[in-house]
Amino acid sequence: MRALLSLILRLAGVGGKFVAMLVLADVGGTTEVGHFALFFGAINVLLFAIGLDFHLFAIRELLARRTLAARARIVFGQATMNGAIYVAVLGISLILIISGAAALLPVPLVWFAAILVLDHLAQEFSRLFLILKRPHVANIIYAIKTGLWGWVGAGAIYVGWLGASADSFYLAWLVADILAILIGGSVALRMLSGVKTSLPKDYRMWIRRGLKVSRLFYLTSVTTMCLAYLDRFVIAELISVEQVGRYAFWQSITSLLPVVVYAMAGMHFLPRLVEASKRGKVQEFMQLRKSFLLQTIAISAVVTVPILVASPWVPLLLGKSEFAAGFLLVGLLTAAACMNTLWQVPYQVLYAANDDRKLAVTLTSATLLSLLLNLCLVGIFGITVAAAISVLTNGIVYVVLDRHARRHLPIDAQPHQTGAPAEAPSLSKQSSLPS
Repeated sequence: MRALLSLILRLAGVGGKFVAMLVLADVGGTTEVGHFALFFGAINVLLFAIGLDFHLFAIRELLARRTLAARARIVFGQATMNGAIYVAVLGISLILIISGAAALLPVPLVWFAAILVLDHLAQEFSRLFLILKRPHVANIIYAIKTGLWGWVGAGAIYVGWLGASADSFYLAWLVADILAILIGGSVALRMLSGVKTSLPKDYRMWIRRGLKVSRLFYLTSVTTMCLAYLDRFVIAELISVEQVGRYAFWQSITSLLPVVVYAMAGMHFLPRLVEASKRGKVQEFMQLRKSFLLQTIAISAVVTVPILVASPWVPLLLGKSEFAAGFLLVGLLTAAACMNTLWQVPYQVLYAANDDRKLAVTLTSATLLSLLLNLCLVGIFGITVAAAISVLTNGIVYVVLDRHARRHLPIDAQPHQTGAPAEAPSLSKQSSLPS
């Protein structure tokens, strides 16, 4: 029951973003969808950028501490660093607004800076409570900040409380982040009641060590987000915001595919892959890997068929002919989502084996290739070629990561000819990151 509740909360959160896109398509058209898509994409990329993936180091530090006072020092240390980042983000935003440079940006900077900072803080609370074994609080915060604002904003627009524009969803998003932070802050204060807060010893060295540990994860996280969203900004610059709206509308529909796969398979297999890898359970690891791949393919096929069948009817149901898209565009975006889903399999194999460097290099290279091809071709051939580039780059990521994963597992589980049992090779090489 608890697992089902967690799944419902997470799907409701993710689904809120999709609902927001549908509502804007219905009441606002391609321009409003385009503006929202650029805003949403920029938030997702910079949400990873400003955090520096420091939480990966902080989580390990928390798990290594047994007393509440020691854990409180870790939390306070990370919060202090995040606070400095937030001040810098808001300060830079203020300078851009005063100088007039904010008017040149593709997103409204006041909304953007506020939501970016508050969304990141809410995200940190969600991560913290997962580690502190408060999953219900973590999932409630995640759902509120991730997309329940989309459902609320949609309802408020349809009953006339808010205007039919992207700004209405920005307001709902901001209020949701504040609510999530208030919930997280109140629970955290109760948990840390009576505990004296202080920074970790040798704080500067502690920060430097944490940044060194998280550097490859950081590169991988940011490039993964860029691979997913940079094409929208190229389309906006080389074609129009309206075309971003049409492209992002169908991209949002097809992007439900990896969300469903992760909810139904990824959340189940990742911890088991990691555990089998760490314990050197070769046969179990290989069987999990095979099962994960087969389930990914099966779920992808089940989700893909209705998307393709429904694609000609969606614009008619909305009464918005500007969202009409050829079968080729929808098919390519669906194929890109499928490839994105498939490369999660070797990605998680390499993650389980601590092969962070190959992940960082592969995803960074694919992102740079995607950016180059989009800049060269989208202005000439339009949004369909952007979808084709997405298929190509996600396909390359899958092929390269799968090749690395196979090389990582040169397994021979057969007994030696002498009859002695073969020693099972460890699947987990020593991490390239310092401990």
